[in-house]
Amino acid sequence: ITLSVEVFGPERDLHSGNEGGVLNEPMTDLVRILSSLLDSDNNVLVPGFYDGVDFEKVKKKIAVFESLKDSIDMDKYAQSLGLDSVSDNSRSFAELLSKKWLIPTLSIVEIRSGDGDQAEDRASQHHYCFGPTKFSVIPHKVVGQVSIRFVASQDPHKLVKAVEAHIQGAFAKLKSSNKVRVAVHNIGDAWEGDERHKMYEAAANAMKACWGDTPLYTYEGGTMPVTSTLEKVLKAPALLLPMGQSTDNPHLANERIRSVNLFQGKNVMRTLIEEVAGVLQTQKSENLRFDLSV
Repeated sequence: ITLSVEVFGPERDLHSGNEGGVLNEPMTDLVRILSSLLDSDNNVLVPGFYDGVDFEKVKKKIAVFESLKDSIDMDKYAQSLGLDSVSDNSRSFAELLSKKWLIPTLSIVEIRSGDGDQAEDRASQHHYCFGPTKFSVIPHKVVGQVSIRFVASQDPHKLVKAVEAHIQGAFAKLKSSNKVRVAVHNIGDAWEGDERHKMYEAAANAMKACWGDTPLYTYEGGTMPVTSTLEKVLKAPALLLPMGQSTDNPHLANERIRSVNLFQGKNVMRTLIEEVAGVLQTQKSENLRFDLSV
């Protein structure tokens, strides 16, 4: 889910040295609204945000994740993010993985002044964009971009309504003369594969044959909407088979794929097709035996 929170008031940008202190500034209001969405432990404070999450399932998965402790180096993971650590020592290794893989999240991904469209902002006479005095300008309109990762058991439309209600409530508490608007840009479907399906077994065999190691079943928050759509349209189970590394910078600057992964990925796909053919042949034989017995 992607949405933006817009706060606007004055007709045009104002000089902070001349007008500061006499009005509710849109940027200040926006920062207060966005700060009401999360606490310091990254728990989302929106009432109803976690509705639909099967926490009993999460607890069971946390127990399973403990077995991965020797397979995933969290210190190296932190280094890959440019951090000293991803833990405050109050959460276990498995709890951190559950935060990353199983629990819905809300991220504030951008804050900007203007209408949210930089090309329109440059053409606008009401919004000041350039010049040495930009640090003394009160923007007349500001936009915060929010990205939400939810899980397959949740209703995304109910989730959006809950977030909108919270934002409107948080803004009302400010008693500001400005106005707020929430714009929803995208609502995709969450998706979760079934690792018990025979195709997953075929994929695991292909990965092990090419890489010499047993693959891990993980959870991520990208490419889910199109995967769900493919399943619905084709009426067939989907399988996500990554080829790259966790450090490939997806959607970021210097996005890449290592040549070894690219060529090994080709080998995995070829082996997977052979494995799937074997699965289909086995199913055909089983169906034939069933028909003969009947």
